[in-house]
Amino acid sequence: MKKVGIVTLNGYINHGNRLQNYALKTVMESLDFDVYTIRFARLQRRKKFRLFLAKIKMWVISPRRQWLERKRVKLFYRFSEQFLAETDKEFFLDDDLSALNRYFDFLVVGSDQVWNPSMNLNSSVFFLTFADSQKRIAYAPSFGIGDLPNEVKTAYKKWISEIPYVSTREKEGASIIGELMGRNVPVLVDPTMLLSKEEWGKISILPKYKPQGKYIVTYFLGDFDDENRTKILRLAEKNRCEIVHLGKPCINGAYISGPSEFISYIKDCECCITDSFHGTVFSIIFEKNFWVFERQGSQSMYSRIETLLSKLNLEERKATTLDNLDLLNHLDFSCVQKAVIQEREIALNYLKEALHVEE
Repeated sequence: MKKVGIVTLNGYINHGNRLQNYALKTVMESLDFDVYTIRFARLQRRKKFRLFLAKIKMWVISPRRQWLERKRVKLFYRFSEQFLAETDKEFFLDDDLSALNRYFDFLVVGSDQVWNPSMNLNSSVFFLTFADSQKRIAYAPSFGIGDLPNEVKTAYKKWISEIPYVSTREKEGASIIGELMGRNVPVLVDPTMLLSKEEWGKISILPKYKPQGKYIVTYFLGDFDDENRTKILRLAEKNRCEIVHLGKPCINGAYISGPSEFISYIKDCECCITDSFHGTVFSIIFEKNFWVFERQGSQSMYSRIETLLSKLNLEERKATTLDNLDLLNHLDFSCVQKAVIQEREIALNYLKEALHVEE
């Protein structure tokens, strides 16, 4: 059986990161491949000690926050050990990676923001330059931004041109590649959308702090101030629902949840209010009422959400204010699911062609 290595952002703090990794691995396994996730530390080996000192500093500044994070991260490691087949060895960006090229028949980079210069440290590793050209596949990588900084354009143009199978997750990513090298590439759905709600339900875990009755999920990764928290409280009271805050620590125990618990919270909620791409994705997968906001207080990453909503004709679910939001204005998902099935077929055909799968 041929072996595939996944190169992605190996983070143990972000639900979407781990779940897209799991989905891509699961789909390629269904095509009869042995699939592994290659663990990369996003730094050079010589800078490892500097990272250690930074962690000590964070414990000194905010010990309670770090204690919460430690409990939460344990759940992410548990999920990764159980489902992601990660390599025993952690590789650094300046390591000799020739052994990986010899071991794997294909290398797949994606999905997530692996082509965002602020996240990949402008490293050629995330363009698979360590592998033979014919082994390289890019599945729905995200740039996370609308325009590339001028200082990375030359390198990006060279690295992307050497990948025979290239796709992106957002329309803006396809535009960047088109402007950079005149190459048309397909826009594919995030790997999480390649699995059904039944398949996701199989790996969900009942969280410790899950309410017994009706509840609303908030999942904000950007700024979320006290004023908005008060507005959501009023909306919840109006609709006789409890509130589960997944994105922010020190609000309730639900923050201490791993990827499997995250699935369970979304699966059974009445409504999800979010600024998260994967919060939106899983609301759609589980056919939940949702409202999505543009993230505040950080670099705009809204293009990925806009592409998703456009593909599925759900632009009406973009929100700009919590005032008078109709939380339980339920969606008709019949047409949405038809569109999802079509997008899955396009994505699977792309993977089959890239991996030389014969029908």
